[in-house]
Amino acid sequence: MDLDSIKGLLDGFEISSLLPDLGTLLGKLELAMRILVVAGPVVMIVMGLLYLFAAPKEANHHFGYRCYFGMGSEKAWRFTQQVAGITWFSMGMLLGAVMLVISGEFGQLNAMDMVTKAIVCVLWEAGLLLAASFIIRAIVACRYNRHGERRRKQ
Repeated sequence: MDLDSIKGLLDGFEISSLLPDLGTLLGKLELAMRILVVAGPVVMIVMGLLYLFAAPKEANHHFGYRCYFGMGSEKAWRFTQQVAGITWFSMGMLLGAVMLVISGEFGQLNAMDMVTKAIVCVLWEAGLLLAASFIIRAIVACRYNRHGERRRKQ
């Protein structure tokens, strides 16, 4: 093989033919961002349903929503699971609707704006999940003391 035969083989060959189609690549990026944004609310809905319908009957350190005031008695534990289930399920449904609307706009954005918007959405989801956790703990702390006994109204 000499240099002229190699040049003949490579004549008409374009390096850009090795790259993926940009439309396909952006379509996959859009799908990945939609999944990323909607995955959080779906997990919240599933966890809420698990806390409502499949939580253990007694306090344990393996499964269930654990907090300091909810571990004192079985009544406090069941109340904590109900509050956590209702809070997470309703927040998951609300966030799911909002995130579906937001992710519907991804097709009209360029790649960088789409990724930025998806990251902002995930950060909002994490912040609201943290806020929900504080709300659940505050509700249980207002209702039960550290021994799992119901607080008396004063």
